[in-house]
Amino acid sequence: MSSSPMQMITAKALIEAFPNPVAILRIVEKRLLMVQVNDAFAAMTGKERSRLEGANFAAATTFSYKEKELTKAILSTIDAGLPNSLVFHLVESSENSILHKISLGDISTDAGDQCYLATCSIAEASEVGEELRYRLAMECAELGLFDWDLPSGQCVVSDEWYRQLGLKVGKRVLPTHELLEVMSKGTIDLLRDAVTPALEGSIDIFDVEFPIVDSVGETRWIRSKGKVHTRDRIGVAIRIVGVNTNVTHLKKVNEELRRNQRLFNQICHMVNAGGWEFFPETEDVLWTDELFRIFDIEKGNPKASQDALSYFVPGDREILTESFTRLINEGVSYDHELRLVSATGNLKWVRVMAEWEKSHDTAPHVWGVMMDITAEKRAEERERNLISRFQSATCSANIGVWQFDIQRGVVEWDEVMYSLFGLDPGTRITRELWDDLILEEDREMMEREVESVFRVPGMVSSKDYRITLPDGSIRYIHGIAK
Repeated sequence: MSSSPMQMITAKALIEAFPNPVAILRIVEKRLLMVQVNDAFAAMTGKERSRLEGANFAAATTFSYKEKELTKAILSTIDAGLPNSLVFHLVESSENSILHKISLGDISTDAGDQCYLATCSIAEASEVGEELRYRLAMECAELGLFDWDLPSGQCVVSDEWYRQLGLKVGKRVLPTHELLEVMSKGTIDLLRDAVTPALEGSIDIFDVEFPIVDSVGETRWIRSKGKVHTRDRIGVAIRIVGVNTNVTHLKKVNEELRRNQRLFNQICHMVNAGGWEFFPETEDVLWTDELFRIFDIEKGNPKASQDALSYFVPGDREILTESFTRLINEGVSYDHELRLVSATGNLKWVRVMAEWEKSHDTAPHVWGVMMDITAEKRAEERERNLISRFQSATCSANIGVWQFDIQRGVVEWDEVMYSLFGLDPGTRITRELWDDLILEEDREMMEREVESVFRVPGMVSSKDYRITLPDGSIRYIHGIAK
């Protein structure tokens, strides 16, 4: 590089004022050429000043960056338009850890040439300690660090980054193509879709989960979260830093939770039951999906729990209100069968149950279950109607109905039976009493008939027999049994 005597004198006077190693750099065809260096810089490199001036800065220095990597890192920093910025890198050896710093600043020569002042130093022990503590904390938290320099295509990674991916710890600086070699095409596409908006400037932070097959053939899930640290003058990202986290276990737990939730929802749907939780301290209410269906309310309606009480019919509403108040104030659980009119106007019967839940794992809360028992109630109503019509028919025809529970030895009669046998309703009927009422000449025949019915499932017996009424008169009875 040619320069005027005044420029060289000015540059020399400037750099000699620094006690640290200093070099004045000029960019020539993407190379960092040293215009001038001071004695401290020459001592640091172990080379004569005359051999350094005009030489490649990156090649002359002995940092852990390779020549090409250091050049691109500095050029990226300069291109970002960040004067007085630092290129900061930790160098580790078997004996110690040294943190090198290169402080960059803009200067202009008298001739108007744009140059850069590079001040080199070894970081203070406190800075090294802070860096090591930070990395140790990240490793304890099982966070894999990455620092991606896009112009150079190089990425600085931590040891934990390798472990997250199930790989053997390797070199600290990786070319981008080596990063992609351990990933499938599907994973690369996932990362590209997540990172591209950050590269182009529409977002600054990306957060993506991707699968990767480790060295033993098992699939791991990695969550990668990165942030654009530096952009160039037109807004394109040139440096991204971030962390990787192994979320394989979390994915498995979440999948198990989803399966259990699907099973729970299916069971609730099959039994027409919905659940809810109420946290008195925060007044938060949680509903399961089936509960919305019972009320005929759109799933997720935020006002559903507030309006729930209003759907119950008068009378039942007061019962539920009183029971819930006692539950909250006294801890008394409840179990009721009540009626409600749903949001679409359907009259429904529901069984509502609730009780307190107090444990060390969660805040005290109330949980409850609501079952849609409308179908059962309608079936009961139909059964009552059938029984009522049957009883009306048998009473009109003077037909008595009885039932004998063989295991318990209990005989049950309806009112017509009492009338037919001339006994007062409520008289305790036993098999012995019944036998005694049968005329003696017919008694043996009826005993054989009954025993046959007991022995042969499905057998129907139809016999006429005589009984003696309390006044001594005889009455003929036609009996049918199965």
